[in-house]
Amino acid sequence: MRCAFLCVFVLSGPLVSAQIPDEFTNLKVLPEDISKQDLMGYMRSWSMDLGVRCAHCHAGTSEKLNDLDFASDEKKTKKIARSMFKMLEEINAQFFEPHQKQIGCYTCHDGTNDPRKLEDRLMAVYEERGIEGLEAEYREVRQKYYGKGGYNFGPWAALGAAADRLTAKEAYADAKRAHEINLEFHPNHDYSHFVIGCYHMYVGPELEKARASYRAAMKANASWTPKRLIHFAGKMHERGMPERGVAVLRILTELAPQLPDGYFSLGRALTEQGDKAGAEEAFRKALELKPDHAAASDALSKLNSEDD
Repeated sequence: MRCAFLCVFVLSGPLVSAQIPDEFTNLKVLPEDISKQDLMGYMRSWSMDLGVRCAHCHAGTSEKLNDLDFASDEKKTKKIARSMFKMLEEINAQFFEPHQKQIGCYTCHDGTNDPRKLEDRLMAVYEERGIEGLEAEYREVRQKYYGKGGYNFGPWAALGAAADRLTAKEAYADAKRAHEINLEFHPNHDYSHFVIGCYHMYVGPELEKARASYRAAMKANASWTPKRLIHFAGKMHERGMPERGVAVLRILTELAPQLPDGYFSLGRALTEQGDKAGAEEAFRKALELKPDHAAASDALSKLNSEDD
């Protein structure tokens, strides 16, 4: 791992050189006889790979180079850096020699000092400071790193993934808030609209708010949203809230009136609730839209046979 070539372009300035000592002490992982130019190359490379300044590892009274104590082991980050360098050398020696390609700090850090996925970082903050802390952390990280490649700010990653974890923890209001923030940056993300609609249906129910969110989800993705709504309606039934499941399916038939599976699913839900007249009407509508809908035909026949 050699970084000396960097010095030719960025480390040969008289101002920078004048502020770095000519003799080095307390070197633990770098050769004791390393040249000043090579050492500066390493330091510069590591700083850029992590997006930090010298004071990130070196103790001092300020962040100015003249105020840093380069030999000091006071900072924990310096000890971590040594361990990481040893790990890097071992990985390259064990897995990449005699090949020319090697990995470096940037391979994992990608310009950040925290190589974890952003959703992991957000959830760690959430455990300490709640949803307000998560929101503040996301906005700060996005402002600093967006467009630089360090983190995935896509709609399914970061906030989207963190929101799913919050849902799994049954922190539904916080999950909703995470999706709302996600929509600030990805206004057409159908899944966030869908989940917010489900929140209003599950916690309220607030039908108008749910309908508005489902409508936005349908507009963004008319293929997957109906499937998700049918699945969610089934979950409502499993949780002992069949009337809310029916409400979800009625909204679906309003938003997608030409979808036979929406009416079929509504018919099944109404059958389970004992509303045979409503179920029959729904099954007939499904068959009107799709005459060869075998499941709807069978369900209607079974319903009529029970009347006989």
